[in-house]
Amino acid sequence: MRVTNQMMYADVLANLQAHGKKLARLQVEAGDGKKLHMPSDNFVAMGDALTLRGAIQSNQTYLNNISTAREFLSASASAMDGLATIIQSGLALVVRSASDTFGATERETYAKQVDNLVQEAVNVLNSTHREQYVFSGFKTTTQAYTAVEVQKAIGSAKYNGDAGLRKVEIERGQTISMNVLLSQELPDLKIAPARMLSTLVNLRDALRKGGAPDVNFQIGELQGDLDATVRVIGDVGGRLQRLTATQDRLEKVQIGLSNTLQTAEDRPMAQAVLALKEEETVYQAALATAGALNRNTLFDYLR
Repeated sequence: MRVTNQMMYADVLANLQAHGKKLARLQVEAGDGKKLHMPSDNFVAMGDALTLRGAIQSNQTYLNNISTAREFLSASASAMDGLATIIQSGLALVVRSASDTFGATERETYAKQVDNLVQEAVNVLNSTHREQYVFSGFKTTTQAYTAVEVQKAIGSAKYNGDAGLRKVEIERGQTISMNVLLSQELPDLKIAPARMLSTLVNLRDALRKGGAPDVNFQIGELQGDLDATVRVIGDVGGRLQRLTATQDRLEKVQIGLSNTLQTAEDRPMAQAVLALKEEETVYQAALATAGALNRNTLFDYLR
């Protein structure tokens, strides 16, 4: 077969274009350190990379949910600790005042202290985290409890929230409640932690009436409230431990996925620079070959 100049020119041009494209791709790889930019680079590797990216994104969503739940539950636990402290203060007062030797003046002094505990309890029941009420169920923008005054003193508190449990997914198929409902009775105690407010109100009123039996009765009531509150604190603590364990495990998984993705997508810089230099040499050789293909001048054709 006769090889014409046109055929040689076409082969040289095709060769130059192929090496030019490869050189451009290697320049991009050396610039960003990535070997995958489009599916045509490597269909299988690109598919694996996309799968890994999806897994990393899902895993990060779970980690974000865990972080949010931990913050909210920690705020709830802190508020619950405050309630427990208030109940313990009430118990200390009722033990000291449960005596017939106390006069009206002493009982009124203790009643005022209990009244302060009642007001403090309402404030704790309306605890917030990131401008969200922690004990309002789903209605996080609504104040959980509104104090109802009777003769210029808090007589009760109206619950404004709902019975919603805010559940978040912390891994595939696994959810956890990130809030606490104080109005719910515990199955074995039949006491709700929020009852402690009415117990304190009863204690205050009993002190002002001056009846020692009524005051003594509140000891058992406050102890029951304390037991219920401590039980809920323990439940919150268990959830926080579960979240911590899950977070630690998912963070290790995230590191492994990120390393695998890096191996699939990244090209080591030294390797990228070496490949670029080699391709530049080949491209320069191709240019030289093209330049030497036809060096005939006008005088060569006139002879």
